[in-house]
Amino acid sequence: MILVRTTVKNVKKVSDNLTKKIVGAVASDPKLKTITEDFKKTIRSGRLLDGTAIKSLAPTTVAFRRRYARVNPTGKGYRPNKSNLTFTGQFIESFKTSVERFRNKVSLKIAPTGIHKGIKLIRGGKAKGVSNQVLAQHIIDGGRDFTIIGKQKQKFITRVILEIIKRALRKV
Repeated sequence: MILVRTTVKNVKKVSDNLTKKIVGAVASDPKLKTITEDFKKTIRSGRLLDGTAIKSLAPTTVAFRRRYARVNPTGKGYRPNKSNLTFTGQFIESFKTSVERFRNKVSLKIAPTGIHKGIKLIRGGKAKGVSNQVLAQHIIDGGRDFTIIGKQKQKFITRVILEIIKRALRKV
C-alpha cells in the first residue's frame, strides 16, 4: 500500500480566494438580470413576491392618479385603478441587484437605488424629488410590503444562483 501525505498551507487564503471568485462570478453574471426582471414583472402584474395581490388603491388615490397622469409621463404597466407601484415607472426601474459577502455567507440584494424625480403638479411647478429608499419605506408602511419573498420565488432565485456558482466552479 502506498501512502502519500501532504500538507496544504494557506487553506484559509485559498478558501477566501475561492469565495471571492464565486462572489465575483455571481455579481457579474448576466443571469442576475433575469432575477431583477422577474421581480419587476411580478410587481407590474399587480402581485407581491409572495404571490398575493397588492393591496387595492383607495378611490381618492385612483382619482389622484388619473388627474396627474394627464400632465406626467406614466410608466410601463401603469393603470390608474390598479396598484402595481408604477405610476411613473421610476421606482420599479430603480431596482438593482447586488451581491454582498459577509464572512462565510453570500447574500443577494434587490433594492431601489437613486432618487425618484418629482412629478409635475397640475397647477404648475414640480414636486420635490425623494430617495427611492424613503419611497420604498413609505410603500411598505402603507401596507404594500413588496420585500416578502414567497417560496416559489425563493426556489427560482436559489436555482439561478446555484447555476451561476456551478458554472464558476467549473472554471476554477
